[in-house]
Amino acid sequence: MSLRGTSPERSSKITLMEDGVLVAPAPYSAPAAYYFPNVARMQAVEVLKGSSQIQYGPFTTGGAINFVSTEIPNSFQGEIKSNYGSFGTTNTLARFGDSYQNIGYSIEYMKNKSDGFKDLDGPGGTGFDRNDIVGKIRINTNPDAKIYQSLELKLQYSDEDSDETYLGLTQEDFDKTPFRRYAGSQVDNMRTFHRQVMLTHMAEFTKNIVLTTTFYNNEFDRNWFKLDRVVSGVNTVGISDLLENPNDFPQAFSYITGSDSA
Repeated sequence: MSLRGTSPERSSKITLMEDGVLVAPAPYSAPAAYYFPNVARMQAVEVLKGSSQIQYGPFTTGGAINFVSTEIPNSFQGEIKSNYGSFGTTNTLARFGDSYQNIGYSIEYMKNKSDGFKDLDGPGGTGFDRNDIVGKIRINTNPDAKIYQSLELKLQYSDEDSDETYLGLTQEDFDKTPFRRYAGSQVDNMRTFHRQVMLTHMAEFTKNIVLTTTFYNNEFDRNWFKLDRVVSGVNTVGISDLLENPNDFPQAFSYITGSDSA
């Protein structure tokens, strides 16, 4: 995403937050490192630009986007939503929660899965499987307390298993079968794990004076095994050059199509 003309490459030039805290894997050095919150589980999206985003960092040129996760409900609420589509695509969301005088909680689970729409030469998958779990618990003083205070703990976990690849097709093969995938991309796979712990204390001194303190920890692990070059004898060729000029590298091209595995 891009705000105010900044680079749109993987949202690398804007500040991304969830519930007011930085959520990119490495916000100060590698904010584009393959993690983005699942928007389908969010209650609201806040877009901040101009003077309103000066207080946020590390990137303040374009703006900031804050994803607001589902709040703990004031009374018992629960819902389950699910849909099914082409290529074995399913999206399921289940959540419930409740609040009492001095305590509240919510639990949320989301699953996105697809078998993929590309046809791989040989066995293997081209889809993805993503899970997202969020749990919240809050304790608070009585609503009529002189200084209303609350302490909320949020635990979030998500994982993704995607059979994705950087390997494309030659122009000739794309014109014939655009959804084909060469056998050389069979084992390409990305797995990610994201964990978040947030502890938020809120003290309301008056209607206009509220102090909020948040302690948080974000952890992100990524392992992407992907084909990016082919070694043929003493020669090494990148997949971009290989697909652009397959006739110049017949042996290497035979490796990625699976016609030769020597």
